Amino acid sequence: MTNRPLLDATTELDPSFYSANTKQDDEIDLFELFSILYQSKLLIAIFVAALSAAAFCWSLFLPQKWASKAMIVQPTAQETFKLNEFLSQLRVMDVETNINAEQVYAKFLDAYRSQLLQENFLKSSDYFQQLVKSTESQSLEREQQLLRDMINNIIVGNVIFSKNANNNANDIKQPIEASVEFSAATAQDAQNLLSGYLRYVGSNVRQEIRAELNEKIAQQIVYAKGKYAIKLTALKNANRVAVQRLKNSLTIAQSVGVKKPVSTTHNFIQDDLDYPIALGSEALAKKLAIIEQDNDQLPLDPELLNSQQYIQQLQALDTKNIWFQPVKYIQKPTLPLAKQAPKQMYIVVLAGLAGLILGCVYVLLRHMINSRKQQV
Repeated sequence: MTNRPLLDATTELDPSFYSANTKQDDEIDLFELFSILYQSKLLIAIFVAALSAAAFCWSLFLPQKWASKAMIVQPTAQETFKLNEFLSQLRVMDVETNINAEQVYAKFLDAYRSQLLQENFLKSSDYFQQLVKSTESQSLEREQQLLRDMINNIIVGNVIFSKNANNNANDIKQPIEASVEFSAATAQDAQNLLSGYLRYVGSNVRQEIRAELNEKIAQQIVYAKGKYAIKLTALKNANRVAVQRLKNSLTIAQSVGVKKPVSTTHNFIQDDLDYPIALGSEALAKKLAIIEQDNDQLPLDPELLNSQQYIQQLQALDTKNIWFQPVKYIQKPTLPLAKQAPKQMYIVVLAGLAGLILGCVYVLLRHMINSRKQQV
């Protein structure tokens, strides 16, 4: 038994006393940890390989997703030649419209994003019908779920807008270039669906433009007919006044016995402006018969005839033959060469990292449990 000097309250201790003779329990020896992990490297490798193989096998059964893409820009004069030609005819006939290439292109992008058009197109497609038939449950809920999933695969990607010349934030920027995308289970289906949907949207845009033009023409016809009716009424009223004045003049001429035209050159008769009798009763009667006959028919007036012809020309306008392409393709729908999902490489790498972490945790926990057992 050794004798150790007793320490009183006044005894000063060397700070190195504790550091030299005691060991902190919460210290982590990294070299020891790496040594433990290195000794069990084979077990950790088994974890990594097992999870990577499981993830790879799992990815083989995931739904395939191939994406076809296309690049579109605002249509040029070549794509809208027929439309521009028809718009020129409308401008000649004073029918104002705000249709131009920018508006047509914006309508196309809006229609491409339209969920109603997407649903109508997909429901009518053979791809969707086959997909519904291939599912075990053909309930309405399952069909709606498939429809929502396919709608999520219709994408408008990067849209490049025109720059404002004055850099004014309030100015409306026009889209000048956009990428569109459609995903499906196979590469060929993705390309076919994108091509078909672009044609479907283009057809709807053409119908919308035609309907807008027809409405403008119909409004102009209503306006022209209204002006024509007002002009016709004014002329008929003027004829009625003329007829009444001629009747009064005829009565006066008959009462004074003037049957033949008389000369007013030497002021033998001072003719009245409202009720002229210088023509004589016979000429006044003939003139009255002619004007009354005109009252039963259309009055001979150049403006009225021009208005009638203008209305006929408006009614002859036909928008059925107007065909135009609402976009110009920089890149037509492509046949994808690599699937968009699932990304097998990413899945395997992530599974390998997860296996590495799980393997390390398992090895360290096993070492800790064995150490505790040895201490006990």
